[in-house]
Amino acid sequence: LPLSDSYQQIVTSHSIYSYTCNDGFRFKDTNSDTQNTVCQADGTWSDVGTCERFACMDKPLDKSTDNINSNASQTLTNHLLGIKIEYKCKDGFFYEDDQSTEKYATCDRTKGNFIYPEPFGKCVESKTCSQKPPGTETLADSGSLGDSVTGTLGAVFTETFSNDYDSSKTYNNDDIVTYKCKSELDEVFKGTERVGEIKNTCQWDETWSLTDENLKDYECKLNLCDIRQLKEQEANAGTLTLETQTHVSFNENGIFKCPEGQLREDDPTTAEFQVLCESTGNFKLPASWPTCADASDLVIDFSTIR
Repeated sequence: LPLSDSYQQIVTSHSIYSYTCNDGFRFKDTNSDTQNTVCQADGTWSDVGTCERFACMDKPLDKSTDNINSNASQTLTNHLLGIKIEYKCKDGFFYEDDQSTEKYATCDRTKGNFIYPEPFGKCVESKTCSQKPPGTETLADSGSLGDSVTGTLGAVFTETFSNDYDSSKTYNNDDIVTYKCKSELDEVFKGTERVGEIKNTCQWDETWSLTDENLKDYECKLNLCDIRQLKEQEANAGTLTLETQTHVSFNENGIFKCPEGQLREDDPTTAEFQVLCESTGNFKLPASWPTCADASDLVIDFSTIR
C-alpha cells in the first residue's frame, strides 16, 4: 500500500491497518489523528483519506524576561492554525522600537509554525515629561503676558486657550494635553485649516511634541453667530417662532417658522424664514419681518415657482 510521507504505519490485526497522522496533522474527513483501512472482499483496501495540517507544534516564545506578558500556554503541545498569541507589555512599559504596548504572533497556516513580528524587542519603562507643557503658563507662573526675550508664549496663550493640564498628574510618554478655545463661539485654526483642538503629546525623549514656536501657528477665530442675537429678535418677529436653538456657523442660517397650518404671506410656498449668519459673527437681520397667515386664505401664484 503506497503511503504519503504524512502517515506512520501500525499493524493492528490481520485485516485492518491503522494510520496515525504526524504531529500537527489530522485526517480531513474525520478530524481525527487516527484512521483505519480495511481489506475488502474485492481484495482492495478501503480509502484512508488524507492528513492535513491543523496546528503549530512549536511552543510560543516566552518573553517574560523582557517585561512582556503573554496569553500563550507554554505547556500546550499544539496551537490551532491562524490563532494569534498576544505579547503585551507590563503596565508602565512600552516596546522600545515603536512605543506600542502589544504585539502578536500568528500560527501560520502554510508553514505550521509561529510567525513573530519584526522587530520583536523588549518592553522598556515609560519615560516621563517632567516639564510643564508650553502654553499652560498662567500670570502667576510667568509674571507677565509673555516673554519677548526668550520667545516663550508665557500666559498670553492661556488668555485665549484653555487646557486640561493637571499639575498633580505624572505625564508619561503618549499622554496628551489638549487645548481648546475658551470662547464657545471660537474654533481653533491653524492657518486657514479648522482643527477643532490642539493635542500636545509627551514623547519618548521626555519632551513635548509641540513647542512654544509650534503653538504660535494656532489661533482662535470667531466661527459662529451667537443664537442669542436671534432670541432677542423673537419679539420683533411677530408670530414667527425661532426653531434654531444652537449657535450657527458662518454662511449657515438660523430658522424661524410660522405657526402650524400657516405660511408666509410674502412667500406662501413655505412656512420658514431663514436668517443668514455672516462672517462678521452677526446675523443679517431683515429690515421688516414677514407675516404669516392661514394657508387656506393664501393664493399661490404657480407661475412664479420654478
